[in-house]
Amino acid sequence: MIARTSHPQFPKSVHRLLIQRMAADHPKLESILKDVAVQVERHFFDSAGKRFAEFRNKHDRHMVVEEDVLFPVYESLTTDWETIAEMKQAHRLIRQLIDDAQSAISGWDGERFKKAYRDLLDALATHVMQEVVLLAEDLDSCLCAEEEPRPADGSLKLSS
Repeated sequence: MIARTSHPQFPKSVHRLLIQRMAADHPKLESILKDVAVQVERHFFDSAGKRFAEFRNKHDRHMVVEEDVLFPVYESLTTDWETIAEMKQAHRLIRQLIDDAQSAISGWDGERFKKAYRDLLDALATHVMQEVVLLAEDLDSCLCAEEEPRPADGSLKLSS
């Protein structure tokens, strides 16, 4: 059994804003990855490597927010451990595929990169669909139904 910790309760609007920001990451990350693929195709491996490092950094940050913020909130609101286990497994697969793609770029191996790129795109597409269900549907329906009023100074007040 996973140990549960208490998490601060934010107004539903804060959760929705976070979910929207997470969803906005996807097209940006996809654009960077496509740019890397074009650079590899043109055999610009040095610039592809730099751009891929940017992708890796931003995508890792995206997954860390899911793992450290969204997953624990979801776990505290539901008993659906299977969904979180699937999402965590997807993160492990994506990290492995990112490593494979990075290795191909570092080795100036365009063919190996093409395979890693296709596999990574497939894994990301599947994961994005899982995120849509988890974040946009399941998590949103579980969150507190009422908005908490903001103090006059506009700051957020954490519930206890």
